[in-house]
Amino acid sequence: MEDKRQKKQMDNKLGKRVRSAVIMLPLLLLLVVKGWPLFIAVTAISAAAMYEFYKVFEDAKVKVNKVSGFASFILLVAIVVLDKFIGINTPASQDLILIWLGTTIFAGFAKTLFGKEHDITAGMVTSMGVLYPAFSLMHIVFVSRVPDFSHFVWIIFIATISTDTVAYFVGGAIGKTKLCEEISPKKTVEGAVAGVIASMLCCFLFGLFFAKGNRINCLVIGLLASIAGQLGDLGASVFKRRLGIKDYSALIPGHGGIMDRFDSVMFAAPLVYYYMILFVR
Repeated sequence: MEDKRQKKQMDNKLGKRVRSAVIMLPLLLLLVVKGWPLFIAVTAISAAAMYEFYKVFEDAKVKVNKVSGFASFILLVAIVVLDKFIGINTPASQDLILIWLGTTIFAGFAKTLFGKEHDITAGMVTSMGVLYPAFSLMHIVFVSRVPDFSHFVWIIFIATISTDTVAYFVGGAIGKTKLCEEISPKKTVEGAVAGVIASMLCCFLFGLFFAKGNRINCLVIGLLASIAGQLGDLGASVFKRRLGIKDYSALIPGHGGIMDRFDSVMFAAPLVYYYMILFVR
């Protein structure tokens, strides 16, 4: 009886993941188109992630300065639009990003410094809401704009999806050793290792067919992006544990909200971008 109930639960979870994959398919199709459609989609996803992030902290009675946060996000979007015309990784583009980073951090703490309550937590959450979900996800666009290597944007999702899928099934089938039981009880070392191997294999195959001169780089990216993605997943779980919530929202069936679905991508996308800048391009 117990085995049947567990099998039914596994089937329900698998069904939810399949429905979630169908919902996420349009975004993956945009990776083929890239350009403005991808930018618009990433912008919308980033805004939704910021909203979810702020909302759960507001529910926990943290007085987030959403006006400051979304003003910084709008400025980031404007810089990314301008970056399309002045060229990515140019000194002018880099200076704008650095100025934006400094302004965002200051704006997040402005209310803390000059307000009556001096709520340090609110200032930290305000700045983090821009830097963690929004700026991290915008690296998807940055990767898609690297000259001659725009197709590497696929690796972000190849690494995270293969890691998540294989880790889920291997962990459920043979996982015995808990990875971080106090943070995410269902994750196992066996699943995590299997996820890393799957990511490396899938990314190497990508390099074999689409980036023959960078097969080893693709293999390394598969390793690092898988680890980064799993750290991103655990990081999001830490917030949920501390806030006492199961999901950030119920937007995507079987996966909660944008923050729940893209937590791995938020860590993997910046890693892929900066690895490309340092070692590939």
